[in-house]
Amino acid sequence: MITVMASIVVVLSAVTAAHLPAVADRLTRPDEPPAARRGMRRWASGAVGGLGAAALCRHLPATSVPAMLTTAAWLVLLQAGLLLTLTDLAVRRLPTPVIADAAAIIAALQMTAAVAAGQPWTLLAGLAGAALFGGGYLAVSVLTPTGVGMGDVRLAALIGGLTAATGWDTALAAATLPYLLALPFTISQ
Repeated sequence: MITVMASIVVVLSAVTAAHLPAVADRLTRPDEPPAARRGMRRWASGAVGGLGAAALCRHLPATSVPAMLTTAAWLVLLQAGLLLTLTDLAVRRLPTPVIADAAAIIAALQMTAAVAAGQPWTLLAGLAGAALFGGGYLAVSVLTPTGVGMGDVRLAALIGGLTAATGWDTALAAATLPYLLALPFTISQ
């Protein structure tokens, strides 16, 4: 059951996500005037933002202050991920400022949640996850320079930190999911 607070979060997430195509256009095409081509992307982005927020609110019920902060960190990752997806589709790169800003906000939320819960080890788990994911993607980047860029390495570290702080089972799912999703594409090649 979705509460009133969760409903507000879902609506705000959908509205925020609906504005991300305009932000992505400013990042990728700063010299072009705003265009009507954003219409369908705006609706799709808003739908993904709203549905993603609903899934997060359902899966991560905010029953305490630390749980609310953890949910907020995941919502930041959702919005940043949508913006990065739109940008990556347009110019095939992940802008460092977007990843850095999301990482700073998520780190602050995670630190506050760890202090509020009295569980400092979640910060160590987050650092370990960031190092493992970022280091793994860095190794892949060095071995195959055309396949994985430094934006991917930074994003992997961000995702590794958040998922490991949430739980190692979540980190394992995050580590394997991209490869499972890419499997049909790889097989078709």
